Formats: sequence, structure tokens, C-alpha cells
Amino acid sequence: MERRVSLLVLLKLVTGKKPFGLLGLLFTAVSVFILFPVTLFVSATFKEAYENYNYDEIIEKGTDVKAVVIAVEPMTNVSVNGSNPNRITFQYTDNNRVLTDKFQTFDLDKTANLEPGDTIAATTYQGQSVLKGIEPFHFPFGLFLILPTIFFILGSIFLSIALLPSLKIFRLYKRGVVKQGTITSLVVNAGMPATGIGRKVFVDYYYTDSSGTRIYGNGTTTDFSILGEKKVGDAIRIFVMPDDKEATCLLPEREAAKYGWA
Repeated sequence: MERRVSLLVLLKLVTGKKPFGLLGLLFTAVSVFILFPVTLFVSATFKEAYENYNYDEIIEKGTDVKAVVIAVEPMTNVSVNGSNPNRITFQYTDNNRVLTDKFQTFDLDKTANLEPGDTIAATTYQGQSVLKGIEPFHFPFGLFLILPTIFFILGSIFLSIALLPSLKIFRLYKRGVVKQGTITSLVVNAGMPATGIGRKVFVDYYYTDSSGTRIYGNGTTTDFSILGEKKVGDAIRIFVMPDDKEATCLLPEREAAKYGWA
């Protein structure tokens, strides 16, 4: 019969795997709840409607029309090798309606001499239009996704490092059989310099299985009262997985009392 163990216990186990648990949660949360939403918001806010046109579909299925150039202006906010793409505003007639649209291109050879009033070939399809025979340019908003993607990947890696051993202990909390172990060593890890992050006590122990064989294991705890209450050779309660006698962990007395584990 499994014990009822709160997911908060799993969260505590993950965050206890410092610094990977905390960094994993931080990087993942920042990427998912801040960087990705901000990037998508910026893309949706600053991306013009004509930048979403499917150029190939319009050329393939559309109707050729004659368009009149209204304005040709360099996009000074974008520069590649010292050159700026051109934004061309044009008008055309479709079903007796005069429509205005825009088109961005880095094909400067074909657009450098365009002036207002010039006639140019265009193709229209379902209310959208593009200039024919000119390669379109779209601002690479996808580049903004690089940073949140890096944060997410790093966060996932750090979380995996912390989560996998935490899940093993979590399963022991739920299914483990209580056994009496014997402490063989108590070693304090001072943690990271100055901050003390990761400070814990390493506990080595063994227990004797039903055949009389000693099974050795180890665990960590942040309950430093163990240093005053226990010494090498003292008994300590541990969890042992019923179907894997090598899988063991320390029994967390505080959590057992808090959650009423039988």
C-alpha cells in the first residue's frame, strides 16, 4: 500500500538539489512565463499584417494586376552589411476597389530606381498582394526566440539533473519499507563559499537484509540536528524499496510526522 505523499514533498526534493534544482526552476520559469510571452507579444505588436502573407501561395493562386508605386522608403531600423531593405507602398484596383498594400524587399537592384507614380507588376489573392518577380524580405522575429529557447534548454537540463534522483527518493517515500540502518559516517558539506547554498549532511549507512547480508547506502539531509542526536554506530530509520533492496534513502522524520505517514 502506497503512502499519500504530497507533490510539495517532490518540489522540496527538487529544490533541495542545489544549485541545479533552483537554477532549473528559475531558468524554466523565466523562459516560459516571461521571455516567451514577451517575445510573442513584441512579434505580434510590431509585425505588420503584410509580413504574414504567404508569398508563394499568392504568386501561385493569385491574379496579376498592375500596381502604382506610392512610396519607396528604406527601412533604417534594419541593416545588413550596411544596406537597408526597401518598403514599397503601392496601390492597385481589384473588383473596382482601389486597395493599398506594402511590400518589403532586399532586392535593391530591382527597386533602387522605383519612384512614386511608376507602374509595377503585382499579384493579388484573397485581399492580399505582393510585388511580382521581387524577393520579399521579412524581419527575422524568430531570432528573438533564441534567448528564451536557450534559457528553456538550460532549465530543462538542470531540472533533469535534480528531478531524476528526486523521483527515486519520492517513490521510496511512497512505497518504501521502513528498515533500521546503522550509521557508518556523518560528513558535513559546507556548501558554496560565502552563500552556504547546498549545505547538507552526508550520511552513510548499512542495513542487514533477510539473508544476513549488509546492504550499504547513503543519503543527505538538511536537518543538522542529526549531528547532535546521532553518531557513527547509531541506528537510523531508512526506506527500502520492496522489489529492489539496493534502493534506499533516509526516512525524513520531520516529513513523516508532518504528513502522518504510517
